Amino acid sequence: MESVNTLQPSKCLAGASNDEHDEAYRQKILSTFMANGRIIKMPAQLKKKLVLVEEIGRAFEFGRSYTEKEMNLTIAEYYDDFCMVRRFFVDYGLFTRDNGIYQKQHEKIMSLHMPLAR
Repeated sequence: MESVNTLQPSKCLAGASNDEHDEAYRQKILSTFMANGRIIKMPAQLKKKLVLVEEIGRAFEFGRSYTEKEMNLTIAEYYDDFCMVRRFFVDYGLFTRDNGIYQKQHEKIMSLHMPLAR
């Protein structure tokens, strides 16, 4: 039985691995919607929006608790609608929220489908 390595064009760019494709896509979104470290326009498409939300999430540390005010101040460095970003953080599982305290749980959003909480 022969093992055949098939390349699926919809998943990869000219032989690039999925990770390379994902990183190229991420970089394209960041360069299109960010300038000087700030989001200049939030895209309408959810998948693109979540790339930007993940990027903002990189500013936070694992194992540290953040108050809502601390979250707002950090998010505001990247985007003015910090309420929307906080909501996405929690709904898509990047952060947990308990009694107004936020903690980072994941670096990446695991699913583009239904939010985890609401």
